[in-house]
Amino acid sequence: LRKSDSYCWMKTKLGGLGPRPNGQLISRNMECDTSKLDLSCARDNKDFWGLISIIFASTSLQECARSCRMAEDCQSLTLRKSDNYCWLKKKKGGQTGPSPNGAL
Repeated sequence: LRKSDSYCWMKTKLGGLGPRPNGQLISRNMECDTSKLDLSCARDNKDFWGLISIIFASTSLQECARSCRMAEDCQSLTLRKSDNYCWLKKKKGGQTGPSPNGAL
């Protein structure tokens, strides 16, 4: 929904192309998971390389994980700790599984 004129786009895919920041819009999946995020299985200093579907600057691991939860094809994510840049991935563990990376 565009706030300025209430223009509404109907989507055919859960999450559209994935969540992206836009202060002019309001978006919602009709089936959305609002349960508490469990981040206990996050793998520190690991990169789930490849198979990227969406890249964006998030504010935290929680926001990155919520975005993955709302994107239809997101199976895993990688967050760069220095600037909270978030990569949503199409496969658990990325393309080749976790690889060491101290920046992540």
